[in-house]
Amino acid sequence: MYILGINAFYHDTSACLMKDGKVLSLVEEERFTRMKHAPHTFPNNAIKFCLQQAGIKLQDVDHIAYYIDQNLFIRRPWRFQPYFNKLIWTPWKFFGALYLFKQNDKEVLKLGKEANAKVHFIEHHLTHAASAFYGSDYKKANILTLDGRGELITSYFGYGDGSEMHKLGEVPLPHSVGVTYTAITDFLNFRPNDGEGKVMGLAPYGKDKFSKEFDKIIWTTKDGFRTDPKYIWGHIEVWGRGKAKWYTKDTIKLLGKPRSTEEPINNHYEHIAASMQKKTEDIGLHMAKLLHEKTGYKNIVL
Repeated sequence: MYILGINAFYHDTSACLMKDGKVLSLVEEERFTRMKHAPHTFPNNAIKFCLQQAGIKLQDVDHIAYYIDQNLFIRRPWRFQPYFNKLIWTPWKFFGALYLFKQNDKEVLKLGKEANAKVHFIEHHLTHAASAFYGSDYKKANILTLDGRGELITSYFGYGDGSEMHKLGEVPLPHSVGVTYTAITDFLNFRPNDGEGKVMGLAPYGKDKFSKEFDKIIWTTKDGFRTDPKYIWGHIEVWGRGKAKWYTKDTIKLLGKPRSTEEPINNHYEHIAASMQKKTEDIGLHMAKLLHEKTGYKNIVL
């Protein structure tokens, strides 16, 4: 049985082909288009490569798995969005996004029809959890996912046992480690959804001197973590002449002036990066400990 996995229309567009539970090939679209992360594209070249590597045609594929279930996103209660009331243009952006989501779904369904394969829209964090657990050699392990956002949640935690995964909990939107990290990436004037690695690389040059400030942005709880949305989700605000930023004016009040394009990196920004990285690691360790307390498993996949 062949399964074609697809990630498309956001960042790191890619395709993966499996046969009877084993990965045959996996490749990102950027390797063919030479466009870093291949944002907002469909992995036509990656799919073609995977099929060629296996020596099969598209019509030989039995199932197509898509990395997100956008119907869950569309059905999300308004309360999950911390920002709908910020600006009058936000509803237009929201309904425009809904249109794009449905168009994206049509592309995936069109491919499924061409292949005569069954199409599955998988909940985003389940795809993270499955790739981490089933891709490991563990028979039993704790499972933890942390990212910017899925349809309804930003973190999944549970455990895998044999061929089954069991969810123990989740962290709902708008609370997000990933969005917080991206907001700080933008604050330090690195490109969001690309420069986060630069923030991580910058962190060792600084010291955790902004721990108290970051405690106001994101903190651990007995069941995971929470964030204060007023410091993140700034990318839905209009700044100046329509320029959007992931951080907010409250972030500036808390952390000081964001780094400008021509401004060199100084100790102030190094310390901010260090505190962001320390906070991320603390949350990850906190979540891992919660899982260990619940299951007693020593292994963990991320």
